[in-house]
Amino acid sequence: QYGMEGYTLPEVIGKLKNEGHLVINDKSPIDIVIRYKANRSVDTSYLYSLYDDMDDLGYEMICLIQDHIKRIRSAEGNSDVRLELGDVVNEFKVFAAEKDIPVITVSHLNRDAARVVEDSQGKKIKSDVTTKLGKSNIGESFLMLDNLDVGIVVNVDYDQDQNKYMAFELIKVRIKTDFKYFAQPFSYGNSIRMVEDFNTDPM
Repeated sequence: QYGMEGYTLPEVIGKLKNEGHLVINDKSPIDIVIRYKANRSVDTSYLYSLYDDMDDLGYEMICLIQDHIKRIRSAEGNSDVRLELGDVVNEFKVFAAEKDIPVITVSHLNRDAARVVEDSQGKKIKSDVTTKLGKSNIGESFLMLDNLDVGIVVNVDYDQDQNKYMAFELIKVRIKTDFKYFAQPFSYGNSIRMVEDFNTDPM
């Protein structure tokens, strides 16, 4: 019932472990390392320093997740927000190619997308709203979509029986695929954990 700021760090970790079933232990070779930087206090060149710092500590970086794209500056220093966001994606892409790892970030959709979602919430039966969102709903800068390799709209959605899902709509990919959309159900009574179906029939 609260935002994350309403909990202590141990409480947040506890919720992720107990409700989200996040398991980090000696049996798993993968660690999650979090580095906080104040809003727009660094540009994308920081990623290279971070990579080197992790390497010095004995970590092999296998994925970088940056949250949120508007919180980091472009190394190019473009003053136009629209152009800068395109530059940031380009610089992420160069870093990803040089280090041979995925770089994942997030951006919000535009007002039209918010209107589509809000309209569905006012209906008696709200379902499959994510399928109504697409490229035209990119927020701030269409250059982000031009420059990235994969673009996915992620949204909480419902089926006709009002069961809750996390829906994924593929709006950009550089390889040919017919796999455009899927919706993963949440575990019953849990707002964090989704049903696990790895190596089983899709849920």
